[in-house]
Amino acid sequence: MYQGIDTSSNNQNGTGIVDFPAVSQSGRTFAMIRVGYGIQRTWGFEGYISKSFVPQLVQAQAAGLDTGVYWYSHALNTDQARIEARTCLDAIKPYRLTFPVSFDQEYEPQILALSRRERTNICIAFLQEIRKAGYYPMMYASKDWFETKVYDKELAEYDHWVAQYASKLTYSGEAGIWQYSGSGTIPGVTGLIDLNVAYRDYPKLIREGGYNHLEPPADGHDYKALYEAEREKNQKLIEQLKQLIETYGED
Repeated sequence: MYQGIDTSSNNQNGTGIVDFPAVSQSGRTFAMIRVGYGIQRTWGFEGYISKSFVPQLVQAQAAGLDTGVYWYSHALNTDQARIEARTCLDAIKPYRLTFPVSFDQEYEPQILALSRRERTNICIAFLQEIRKAGYYPMMYASKDWFETKVYDKELAEYDHWVAQYASKLTYSGEAGIWQYSGSGTIPGVTGLIDLNVAYRDYPKLIREGGYNHLEPPADGHDYKALYEAEREKNQKLIEQLKQLIETYGED
């Protein structure tokens, strides 16, 4: 397991200041950094890049942390989700990311007013754009959101970053990252910060798979194709097991 944090302009009383060298020295090895969020202007919907994004990303990488990013969504339809995705992609293009690009959908009143079908379609639209651009997509949400607010089976092809503030993760699916606290205290951060644990070696997976526009291995193997084939096979096995459980009971 790999310990990490996620950051935004909300850190340190809204200044976004984080002492990333101190975070690294505390034993954390990765940071997921907010790129921005969608915003409705008088002239239409657009993506907004957080002022803290570039400073946090550059400083985290300079401190030796592996870095990924997340986008906090306000999209109310698939067109807006694609606008958010394109804005996110433009913002991250100059940087080397060794962790996923994650979509964050939460309990905003207007999003809660949508149907479960609409929320799921929005997630898929964003994640598809990220994958088509060659990046490693990930879905962030709370355990409750995955279980009751979207059709989680339709998101199973994307790694999950699950928020559950508890001593144990009880999400029944597969989680790549678990956000286990929203009120952590660590060196380098004044105030509270989100704490995470990653269950997968994302830098290796992303590098070997040729994602995030990182150079693939020099041995000539197409690790990305091998990984996708293995993932598809595993998903089929999981579905078969679920059908057996439904047929014969959990015992």
